Amino acid sequence: MTLSETLDQLEAAYQENPDETRDDVVANLYAIHEAWREDGDAFNEFALRVIGRFDGIYIPYIFWEKLHAFFQNEEERIYVYEVIKAFANGTFEELEQQMMKPLLVAYFAQEKAFEIHKMQSLIFDKSHRTVRDYFDKILVFVHKNEQSPKMYREKFDLLGGRMPDFQLYSLPITQLREQVR
Repeated sequence: MTLSETLDQLEAAYQENPDETRDDVVANLYAIHEAWREDGDAFNEFALRVIGRFDGIYIPYIFWEKLHAFFQNEEERIYVYEVIKAFANGTFEELEQQMMKPLLVAYFAQEKAFEIHKMQSLIFDKSHRTVRDYFDKILVFVHKNEQSPKMYREKFDLLGGRMPDFQLYSLPITQLREQVR
């Protein structure tokens, strides 16, 4: 079965009953993600096909990978931008918002002010009010807090080369250090 066929099949199951199939769909996408992760071109194809589907439930996982790539090489910014754009234009579910928040804090703390302003004018300002408010709160948090964004970045650096693990990422920094040793 091709990637397109697999994604079509998963999406049909998801759309039929999103609440009951969400976890299974995420698990299946995670398995594909893990299998294709080491092949950059294959993973990029997977990422591009997934970010606009499944009501955005897999966007945080794709963002994790693209954020890691960005921290290694700022030329990866275009992929980060596209994932954030898909997130802002998606269904914007609460669970995905919670998963994205610490990643966005780490990202915005690292990103150049010019790039953030560009993103604000091209994406956030044109989005629904709830989306604008969400991103505004994150940007204010990053601007007003110096230590917390550094902690989010340190936590991400500890986990960045691994498969996305939001439960591990949510641990306090001291526990996370112990877990990854």
